[in-house]
Amino acid sequence: MSSRPDALPLNSAWHHRLFDFLYKWGMLLTVVVLLAGFGLTADGFLEPNNLLNILRSIAIVTVIAMAVAISLTVGGFDLSVGSTATLANALVISMFVWHGFGIATAITLTLAICLLVGLFNSFLIVVLRIPDMLATLATLFVVQ
Repeated sequence: MSSRPDALPLNSAWHHRLFDFLYKWGMLLTVVVLLAGFGLTADGFLEPNNLLNILRSIAIVTVIAMAVAISLTVGGFDLSVGSTATLANALVISMFVWHGFGIATAITLTLAICLLVGLFNSFLIVVLRIPDMLATLATLFVVQ
C-alpha cells in the first residue's frame, strides 16, 4: 500500500470516471459488441434483410420506450404502459378479425381507446392526487 495520502482518491476517481463512462455509453457498447460477435460467428447475420427484420422487431419496443421516457422526464413512472400496449394489440386484432373494420378505422379507434386509458391515468394522478405508481398500477390491473 502506498504511503501517499492521495493514492486512494486517485483510484476512486478512476473508478468513478469508468462508471460514468459505462453509465452513459454502456448500452451502445453492448449493442456494438453483440453486433460484432454475432456478425463474426453467424453466417448471414449482417445481411440487409436480417438487419431489417431486427429493426422491425424492435420498433414497437422503441415506441413504448419513448412513451415511458416522456413520463420519466417529468419525474413520474407509468406501470400500465405494458398492459395498455397489450390492450391496443388485442383491440386492433379483434377489430380486424371479428368486426371487419378497415385498417384506418381500427387503428383510429384503438388509439382513441388507449388515449382514454392515458387520460384516466392523468385524471387519477393530477385531479385526484393519487401517487403515480399506485394509480398506474391500478390501471395496469384493470386493463389487464
